[in-house]
Amino acid sequence: MSDLDRDELGALAPGIDIEASLALFERRRRRDRRRRRRALALVCVASLIGLAVAAAASQDRGAGRAVAGGHGSEVVSVTLEVDLDGELGDVRLIEDAATWREAVAGQEAPRIDFRHWVVVALTNDVPRCDHHLRGFDWDDGVLTPTFVEGRLGEPEGPWLCLLAARPETHAAAIHRADLPPAFDVRPGEGAVARALVVEATRTTTAEPDPAVGFEVVDVRRAPPGRAGDLRVIEDDATLRDTWAELGLGQRQTAPALDLDEQLVLMLTTSGGACPPELRGFTVEGHALAPVFRPVDDVTCGHEVTAHTFVVTLDRASVAELESIVLDGDTLLGIAPTTRDLDAAQGP
Repeated sequence: MSDLDRDELGALAPGIDIEASLALFERRRRRDRRRRRRALALVCVASLIGLAVAAAASQDRGAGRAVAGGHGSEVVSVTLEVDLDGELGDVRLIEDAATWREAVAGQEAPRIDFRHWVVVALTNDVPRCDHHLRGFDWDDGVLTPTFVEGRLGEPEGPWLCLLAARPETHAAAIHRADLPPAFDVRPGEGAVARALVVEATRTTTAEPDPAVGFEVVDVRRAPPGRAGDLRVIEDDATLRDTWAELGLGQRQTAPALDLDEQLVLMLTTSGGACPPELRGFTVEGHALAPVFRPVDDVTCGHEVTAHTFVVTLDRASVAELESIVLDGDTLLGIAPTTRDLDAAQGP
């Protein structure tokens, strides 16, 4: 404060001790600075705690992971919110779509990619109304479920939880690659472990025929019920109509293709969220068949996703063939599809 300011303040309020007032102001300003620093430190600590809690919650909500000692990998599981029947101590292994549909009849349930995942269902006395299955602990070839208080969704309330005093069945999808061929599951603390055997999935060993010329024009996600769909297109009008029918035209119109030299196929296959790789086509007798290599990656998820491949074939390379076969898959409940290739002779 300047001398002029002091004189003016003294003239306005002659009874005020200016020096004492300035000293008090400085003490309060220093105290306020300390308070602001403490508040800032508390905010930083709270933020770090919040991040840690959010990370822990994210792990609880996501796939449960436990080190699989003897198997040498991780057990990656995803809790499934479905209602299944079972007796206390039951353990079931579900490995195909038909058995899964029967188990969840009448429910909104995820469509499992059984090529890469299996479902383990176990019945114990842990109430689902206020607990959820977090994952599995692995010890000497035995899987034991771990539970966390609180449901994945909204709580159902204490009264419903009291009424649910009965054996509860918990289900989880487990990545096949994380399981040995044979292992045990203990449904709960003190329960007897039950032996399970995972059947090996089929792997495609056929090599594509390099003489079949092809090109992948587009790959799009398709509705789940479209899996197994196979179209052979030989003219521009059919291409435009089919493109619109399959919903491919939502982002762009049908591409301009030389259908005098090319044949167009629309193949819809199922797998995880990651589309498989079309490696080529095999030729057996007078039949053509696509060879897909699925992406076996846990990040692709446990639910089935359909993808439509738009593919062109060189007419000359398939001129002697009579049909094309899109293989089915018993694990996913998809039947094989066959179409004629008469159009390969050209318009």
